[in-house]
Amino acid sequence: LERRGWNLTVENQEKFTVKMVGQTMTFGLGEVVKQKRIPITEEDRRKSYYSSYDTDRLEYQPTGLLRLRLYKSYGSYRDWVETGDRLLESRLNDVIVGLLQQAARDRAREEKWAEDRRQDEHRAQARRDAEERLRREKQKIDKLIADGGEPRAIIDAEGLAALDGGDELAAVVAAAVAANADAAERVRGGNAKAIGPIVGYVMRETKGRADGGEVTKLVNEQLGI
Repeated sequence: LERRGWNLTVENQEKFTVKMVGQTMTFGLGEVVKQKRIPITEEDRRKSYYSSYDTDRLEYQPTGLLRLRLYKSYGSYRDWVETGDRLLESRLNDVIVGLLQQAARDRAREEKWAEDRRQDEHRAQARRDAEERLRREKQKIDKLIADGGEPRAIIDAEGLAALDGGDELAAVVAAAVAANADAAERVRGGNAKAIGPIVGYVMRETKGRADGGEVTKLVNEQLGI
């Protein structure tokens, strides 16, 4: 691997790491050990404790064959094992391809997780903004009512009425799509969660008066989905 341009870091006698595609891949080299079941004899029972239900014991036997193990996420792994007629060194190309493929999968998964976190934060921030605007507007309405006046007249005068799906809202959605072109492309490509920044933009511009479901509908229409 080092001869091919990758830098290895020794973690311990059995584990190494290498950077590939921006990912740190951990792998180890060891000998294949074979498990063999050995019947428990009376002499074994005298030397060690075995219950009457134990009929055999495991014995670990070295095979002299090398195994390279790639440690993946969640405790899983992938092995490359040499055989009697094929040494591990002859499988180096297979190993490198496997490492690169796993590194690419890990990177794609991390990018998806990061994108999901960003979208979750956009949605959470939009909810917080909407709740704060509603709180302030309620305070304003409560004060205006206390000072005198009809609720409907106050709502109309202050521009607090909910927006319907008319031209006004469609224009705001169009501006949101233009301002968040990257998110719009991801939504058009099938990533529905990427709509968060677009909806957040609309909610900020309309001061929380737009209906989220109607905004989503208009976004999809304007993106041709």
